[in-house]
Amino acid sequence: MDRLAQAEANIRKFVNEHDIYKKHFKSFPDDWNLLTVAMDTLGDSTSALTHFERTGIGSDIQEKYLRFYGMFQAIVLQQDAISNLYRIFHRYDLMNPPKSAWQEIRKLRNMVTGHPLDKSGSPLEGKLRIFVAQISISSTGFMMIVCEEKTAKTRIQHVDFKTVCDKYKVEALGHLSKIEQVQKSDWS
Repeated sequence: MDRLAQAEANIRKFVNEHDIYKKHFKSFPDDWNLLTVAMDTLGDSTSALTHFERTGIGSDIQEKYLRFYGMFQAIVLQQDAISNLYRIFHRYDLMNPPKSAWQEIRKLRNMVTGHPLDKSGSPLEGKLRIFVAQISISSTGFMMIVCEEKTAKTRIQHVDFKTVCDKYKVEALGHLSKIEQVQKSDWS
Protein backbone atom coordinates (compact mmCIF):
# COMPACT_ATOMS: atom_id res chain seq x y z
CA MET A 1 0.00 0.00 0.00
CA ASP A 2 2.98 2.30 0.55
CA ARG A 3 3.73 2.23 -3.18
CA LEU A 4 0.13 3.23 -3.96
CA ALA A 5 0.44 6.08 -1.45
CA GLN A 6 3.59 7.28 -3.22
CA ALA A 7 1.87 7.13 -6.63
CA GLU A 8 -1.06 9.16 -5.22
CA ALA A 9 1.40 11.76 -3.89
CA ASN A 10 3.11 11.93 -7.31
CA ILE A 11 -0.21 12.45 -9.14
CA ARG A 12 -1.24 15.18 -6.68
CA LYS A 13 2.18 16.85 -6.90
CA PHE A 14 1.95 16.95 -10.69
CA VAL A 15 -1.50 18.59 -10.54
CA ASN A 16 -0.29 21.17 -8.02
CA GLU A 17 3.02 21.98 -9.75
CA HIS A 18 1.84 22.15 -13.38
CA ASP A 19 -0.97 24.69 -13.02
CA ILE A 20 -3.46 22.09 -14.26
CA TYR A 21 -6.45 24.07 -13.03
CA LYS A 22 -5.69 27.19 -15.10
CA LYS A 23 -4.56 25.26 -18.18
CA HIS A 24 -7.32 22.65 -18.36
CA PHE A 25 -10.11 23.03 -15.81
CA LYS A 26 -10.86 26.73 -15.24
CA SER A 27 -13.83 26.56 -17.63
CA PHE A 28 -14.90 23.14 -16.33
CA PRO A 29 -15.50 23.50 -12.59
CA ASP A 30 -17.32 20.20 -12.17
CA ASP A 31 -14.48 18.31 -13.84
CA TRP A 32 -12.04 20.08 -11.50
CA ASN A 33 -14.18 19.13 -8.50
CA LEU A 34 -14.23 15.52 -9.67
CA LEU A 35 -10.44 15.54 -10.01
CA THR A 36 -9.85 17.01 -6.55
CA VAL A 37 -12.38 14.72 -4.85
CA ALA A 38 -10.84 11.71 -6.64
CA MET A 39 -7.36 12.70 -5.45
CA ASP A 40 -8.60 13.19 -1.87
CA THR A 41 -10.56 9.93 -1.91
CA LEU A 42 -7.54 8.07 -3.24
CA GLY A 43 -5.35 9.59 -0.54
CA ASP A 44 -7.81 8.94 2.28
CA SER A 45 -8.65 5.37 1.27
CA THR A 46 -4.99 4.51 0.73
CA SER A 47 -4.15 5.93 4.15
CA ALA A 48 -6.90 3.84 5.75
CA LEU A 49 -5.76 0.68 3.97
CA THR A 50 -2.13 1.33 4.93
CA HIS A 51 -3.25 1.53 8.56
CA PHE A 52 -5.24 -1.69 8.16
CA GLU A 53 -2.20 -3.48 6.73
CA ARG A 54 -0.06 -2.33 9.67
CA THR A 55 -2.54 -3.01 12.48
CA GLY A 56 -4.54 -5.97 11.17
CA ILE A 57 -8.12 -7.01 11.72
CA GLY A 58 -8.28 -6.46 15.47
CA SER A 59 -8.95 -8.78 18.36
CA ASP A 60 -12.59 -8.81 19.44
CA ILE A 61 -15.43 -9.68 17.07
CA GLN A 62 -16.96 -6.18 17.05
CA GLU A 63 -13.66 -4.64 16.02
CA LYS A 64 -13.08 -7.38 13.45
CA TYR A 65 -16.42 -6.69 11.77
CA LEU A 66 -15.89 -2.94 11.71
CA ARG A 67 -12.43 -3.31 10.20
CA PHE A 68 -13.65 -6.04 7.81
CA TYR A 69 -16.48 -3.86 6.48
CA GLY A 70 -14.28 -0.76 6.46
CA MET A 71 -11.46 -2.47 4.60
CA PHE A 72 -13.79 -3.56 1.80
CA GLN A 73 -15.40 -0.13 1.56
CA ALA A 74 -12.00 1.60 1.50
CA ILE A 75 -10.88 -0.63 -1.38
CA VAL A 76 -14.01 0.16 -3.40
CA LEU A 77 -13.55 3.89 -2.74
CA GLN A 78 -9.91 3.55 -3.80
CA GLN A 79 -10.97 1.78 -6.99
CA ASP A 80 -13.57 4.44 -7.77
CA ALA A 81 -10.98 7.18 -7.27
CA ILE A 82 -8.43 5.43 -9.50
CA SER A 83 -11.08 4.84 -12.20
CA ASN A 84 -12.07 8.51 -12.19
CA LEU A 85 -8.46 9.73 -12.27
CA TYR A 86 -7.77 7.34 -15.12
CA ARG A 87 -10.79 8.63 -17.07
CA ILE A 88 -9.82 12.27 -16.46
CA PHE A 89 -6.20 11.95 -17.54
CA HIS A 90 -6.53 9.32 -20.27
CA ARG A 91 -9.91 10.61 -21.55
CA TYR A 92 -11.32 7.09 -21.70
CA ASP A 93 -12.57 4.57 -19.16
CA LEU A 94 -10.36 2.19 -17.25
CA MET A 95 -11.14 -1.40 -18.18
CA ASN A 96 -10.40 -4.35 -15.91
CA PRO A 97 -10.80 -7.92 -17.16
CA PRO A 98 -13.58 -9.94 -15.48
CA LYS A 99 -11.02 -12.35 -13.98
CA SER A 100 -8.82 -9.59 -12.52
CA ALA A 101 -8.16 -9.28 -8.80
CA TRP A 102 -9.73 -5.80 -9.10
CA GLN A 103 -13.06 -7.38 -10.14
CA GLU A 104 -12.67 -10.26 -7.67
CA ILE A 105 -12.46 -7.81 -4.76
CA ARG A 106 -15.55 -5.95 -5.97
CA LYS A 107 -17.41 -9.25 -6.25
CA LEU A 108 -16.36 -10.30 -2.74
CA ARG A 109 -17.30 -6.91 -1.31
CA ASN A 110 -20.76 -7.11 -2.85
CA MET A 111 -21.22 -10.62 -1.51
CA VAL A 112 -20.05 -10.19 2.08
CA THR A 113 -20.49 -6.53 2.97
CA GLY A 114 -22.65 -5.04 0.22
CA HIS A 115 -25.58 -7.38 -0.33
CA PRO A 116 -25.25 -10.49 1.84
CA LEU A 117 -29.02 -10.73 2.34
CA ASP A 118 -30.10 -10.70 -1.28
CA LYS A 119 -27.16 -10.93 -3.65
CA SER A 120 -28.32 -11.98 -7.08
CA GLY A 121 -26.89 -15.32 -8.11
CA SER A 122 -27.21 -17.06 -11.45
CA PRO A 123 -30.72 -17.68 -12.83
CA LEU A 124 -30.47 -21.24 -11.53
CA GLU A 125 -29.39 -20.12 -8.04
CA GLY A 126 -31.71 -17.16 -7.49
CA LYS A 127 -30.95 -14.92 -4.53
CA LEU A 128 -27.92 -15.74 -2.43
CA ARG A 129 -27.85 -15.48 1.37
CA ILE A 130 -24.25 -15.13 2.49
CA PHE A 131 -22.89 -15.68 5.99
CA VAL A 132 -19.37 -14.78 7.02
CA ALA A 133 -18.24 -17.22 9.69
CA GLN A 134 -17.26 -14.97 12.60
CA ILE A 135 -14.54 -17.22 13.90
CA SER A 136 -12.89 -17.37 10.47
CA ILE A 137 -12.27 -13.63 10.03
CA SER A 138 -8.55 -12.88 10.04
CA SER A 139 -6.19 -10.39 8.42
CA THR A 140 -5.48 -12.94 5.69
CA GLY A 141 -8.93 -14.31 4.87
CA PHE A 142 -12.31 -15.59 5.91
CA MET A 143 -14.89 -18.27 5.22
CA MET A 144 -18.31 -17.58 3.78
CA ILE A 145 -21.34 -19.81 3.62
CA VAL A 146 -23.47 -19.21 0.53
CA CYS A 147 -27.08 -20.40 0.46
CA GLU A 148 -28.89 -20.55 -2.89
CA GLU A 149 -32.56 -19.58 -2.95
CA LYS A 150 -33.76 -21.75 -5.85
CA THR A 151 -31.71 -24.89 -5.26
CA ALA A 152 -31.56 -24.75 -1.44
CA LYS A 153 -27.89 -25.73 -1.79
CA THR A 154 -25.34 -24.45 0.67
CA ARG A 155 -21.67 -24.14 -0.17
CA ILE A 156 -18.68 -23.12 1.89
CA GLN A 157 -16.05 -20.91 0.31
CA HIS A 158 -12.69 -20.19 1.91
CA VAL A 159 -11.35 -16.83 0.78
CA ASP A 160 -7.60 -16.20 0.80
CA PHE A 161 -8.06 -12.47 0.89
CA LYS A 162 -4.39 -11.60 1.32
CA THR A 163 -3.47 -13.24 -1.98
CA VAL A 164 -6.32 -11.51 -3.84
CA CYS A 165 -5.44 -8.17 -2.22
CA ASP A 166 -1.75 -8.52 -3.09
CA LYS A 167 -2.67 -9.13 -6.74
CA TYR A 168 -5.11 -6.19 -6.63
CA LYS A 169 -2.40 -3.83 -5.35
CA VAL A 170 -0.17 -4.74 -8.32
CA GLU A 171 -3.05 -4.01 -10.72
CA ALA A 172 -3.92 -0.73 -8.97
CA LEU A 173 -0.29 0.38 -8.99
CA GLY A 174 -0.14 -0.36 -12.72
CA HIS A 175 -3.14 1.89 -13.33
CA LEU A 176 -1.64 4.66 -11.20
CA SER A 177 1.66 4.35 -13.09
CA LYS A 178 -0.20 4.78 -16.37
CA ILE A 179 -1.87 7.92 -14.97
CA GLU A 180 1.55 9.30 -14.01
CA GLN A 181 2.92 8.51 -17.47
CA VAL A 182 0.08 10.23 -19.32
CA GLN A 183 0.33 13.24 -17.02
CA LYS A 184 3.96 13.69 -18.08
CA SER A 185 3.38 13.01 -21.77
CA ASP A 186 0.04 14.76 -22.40
CA TRP A 187 -0.60 17.23 -19.57
CA SER A 188 2.71 19.11 -19.12
